[in-house]
Amino acid sequence: MDCTRAKSTNFLSSSAIYLNLILFSGFAQCGENNSLEGLKKVLEGNSIIWLFKSTYRPFSYALCHKFEKMLGIEDNIPFRENYNVYDYRNEATLTENRYWLRTALIENGGSLSVKLTRLADRSNTTLNISLWDGQQQCFLAEFDIDGKSECSIFTVGRLPEDDEKVSNCNARFQSTCRTSVKYSYYAASCR
Repeated sequence: MDCTRAKSTNFLSSSAIYLNLILFSGFAQCGENNSLEGLKKVLEGNSIIWLFKSTYRPFSYALCHKFEKMLGIEDNIPFRENYNVYDYRNEATLTENRYWLRTALIENGGSLSVKLTRLADRSNTTLNISLWDGQQQCFLAEFDIDGKSECSIFTVGRLPEDDEKVSNCNARFQSTCRTSVKYSYYAASCR
């Protein structure tokens, strides 16, 4: 599958990476089933977006990251990021939340990026999407942290049972991302 690739810029470190999902309102376009309009329809609904796989992990105690659109506000769409916090015995102890706003959607030469603002400290970041697969309901986001290129795969609705369920995103991930996977969770691991 040949899609438009976007190179990320100005990425905020820490968990901002996981906000790639908020980018949903604009992405690289691939084929009819993978069009920008198809993605917008998914994102305008009440979809849950899961972090499936990433080369970046800001902290080791947080797992099962998911993002949900909060209803009631039309502009600057707010998203709630939920994640489980684990103790030293690898048992989930609680769920924490963070809140983000999508404050700008930027089209640039056929690629799209999204500016995000973390509500807790008003930190801004700009992220880019390099692949959206409408049939497999996944997308690949690329970003830079401290001058290092990182990648994440997100899935819409639920996490996959295995890599084959999101094979197109996985193929792009393997061919694009230059570092090893540091975060990977499947349907059996997260609820």
